[in-house]
Amino acid sequence: MAGFAHPRGFAPLWVYFFGWFALASFESFCSSNASSVFAFAAFFFFENFLYISVYMADARAQVLPLVTVGDPEMGGHDWFQIFAQLGLLRQDRAIAAVVNAVGWLGMLATMGWLAIRYQRSAN
Repeated sequence: MAGFAHPRGFAPLWVYFFGWFALASFESFCSSNASSVFAFAAFFFFENFLYISVYMADARAQVLPLVTVGDPEMGGHDWFQIFAQLGLLRQDRAIAAVVNAVGWLGMLATMGWLAIRYQRSAN
């Protein structure tokens, strides 16, 4: 089973699925009247940005432990490879800060949107 680094240790490939699942749920409930489900999916989607940003910021330093299945020489730091190929390795921390901020702003905006929806429906 393939895996990747996660702030809480080893996370298998299926964890990626949850990010896509949240995005699909977000889109699916966007057009319906399921406000709380929509908000849950949106909040979950933006929460994933916080975890992603931790490993983005570690691209150059590569201090965080990475756990892989199989030959460790074949593994590597995903964000190091991505940023290096795009020529953005020196901006790893700045990009991570933006991704982290988008995550927090998205979660706060989602909670605010839901509070406004409930307030309007109560009136």
